[in-house]
Parts: sequence; structure tokens; C-alpha cells
Amino acid sequence: MNLLHQYPKVVFFTGAGMSADSGVPTYRGQGGLWHEYRYQDYACQDAFERDPVGVWEFHDKRREATARCNPHRGHQLLTELIRGRAEVGFGPDGGVTIVTQNIDGMHQRAGLTKVLELHGSLWRIR
Repeated sequence: MNLLHQYPKVVFFTGAGMSADSGVPTYRGQGGLWHEYRYQDYACQDAFERDPVGVWEFHDKRREATARCNPHRGHQLLTELIRGRAEVGFGPDGGVTIVTQNIDGMHQRAGLTKVLELHGSLWRIR
């Protein structure tokens, strides 16, 4: 029996490492975007008020780069784990919640549905 099957509820917390392993450029890590770009110029309300076109273009580039990447084996393993737990009676979501700092949607592209995105999403605008 899978060791995680002894727990009715499981939470996975993921961050930049999951995205980086898919090839998604990170913000702070080695070669991260904030080494090339200034956060203050592209990722805050003041930046948007000063230069909305520049901010939109920056995020369009992020979406383009992210769209070229694919979920990796780690994403697939989480999906398989959840499906396996659902099959043995832990409910449709397997009793698993994914909490992520990532904004790339890779978990969802791997088939996960119960994903809490702490920093929002590149793919939803409000």
C-alpha cells in the first residue's frame, strides 16, 4: 500500500523548482528574470500605471515562454497519485490539494484540478 494512503488528506506545496524543471524561466533563481529585468518596471501596480503597454508586453513574453514548456515527470506523478487515491475511495480529488507559488499552470496542464495558486496565474487576468 502506498504510504500516503494512510492519510485522508494530503497537501503538496510546490514552488519554482517544479517550474524550472519544465523549463519555465524563474524569477529569482540562477538566470532568473529579476537578474535581467527590474521588478519595479514590470510586476507591480506602479509599473502598470507608468507603462501599461510595457507591463502587458512583459507578461505576454512570459506566457509565450511558458506555453513552449510542458509538465514534467514530477507533475505526472502527482496526477497519478491523485488518480490512484481517487480509485481507492479518497474522493474525486483523491483528498489531495496542491498549493503552488507557480503561476504557469503546469499542474493543471498535467491534469490536476484542485490547485491553489498563491500568486495568481499567467493565464487569468482580472
